[in-house]
Amino acid sequence: MKLIYSPHAELEFQYTVEPYTAARKAAIDVIRNWSTITDLVAFAESRHGYENRDGFFGITYASDLDDFDRANGISIPNDYVEANAGYGASAGETHQLPESEYLELLRQFLVLNNRPELATRVETLLTKDV
Repeated sequence: MKLIYSPHAELEFQYTVEPYTAARKAAIDVIRNWSTITDLVAFAESRHGYENRDGFFGITYASDLDDFDRANGISIPNDYVEANAGYGASAGETHQLPESEYLELLRQFLVLNNRPELATRVETLLTKDV
């Protein structure tokens, strides 16, 4: 999987993923819409989700779900995350993808944004038994 940055493209299309899937697109949109890049690494290290209520972008881990969520049929398989790319609407697109794919997208995003020290921390997560 490869993340591609095109600085002259429209903002929504500056980051593309090959091979493309809707889940990978949602995940990279979540990543690029978070305000503090260091937070993303801390969340990944703690395996804890986050949500931006301004644009309704977020990542959810299975451990973030509570009894109410589970009682209402919401589930996330082990070793997966859920990417919610609302694009400004609270009922936006939700996609599940392997946690390893999310982490790899985050790692590549950090490399492309010249944050090698953070990318190394994420790479460590990828080589661990997650």
